[in-house]
Amino acid sequence: MMCKAKCIVSYQLIDASGKLMDKGIYREDAEGKSQYKLRMDSYPTGLYHLQLSSNGENLYSGKIIKN
Repeated sequence: MMCKAKCIVSYQLIDASGKLMDKGIYREDAEGKSQYKLRMDSYPTGLYHLQLSSNGENLYSGKIIKN
């Protein structure tokens, strides 16, 4: 995932029932060198949906399986 210039990326983590579990923002530079660790230690086992966006544009959408 890369932005064309420095951007602010927002994320949403949603569980299988559609409940918003976590959301937030982080900065990413033009080279995509920033990192963000999503802590899921306190979340129950299951399927989650992660969505990353910037300026209303979807950058990434995918599933996370927590065992």
